[in-house]
Amino acid sequence: MTDPTIDTHHGAGAPALEKLLDVFQVAELLAVSPDWVRSHANGNRQPALRCVSLGKLLRFRRADVEAFIESRLTAPKKSKFRIM
Repeated sequence: MTDPTIDTHHGAGAPALEKLLDVFQVAELLAVSPDWVRSHANGNRQPALRCVSLGKLLRFRRADVEAFIESRLTAPKKSKFRIM
């Protein structure tokens, strides 16, 4: 009898693979269209969004999507007006 808590597909103690996100899930997270996600994932538009290509299917690691968001953060712009 096998222990159900051990992941036999990845070996004893190996971490299980995370579930990958699809184009629609990433689009929802970023509040953009699925076409926008595809364009940035396939290199047609910059900045590039890292993905796992499975033939015609694109999948995304959550960590890569989070890194993409972090890379796009900008500092607040200074006001042209001075407070006196």
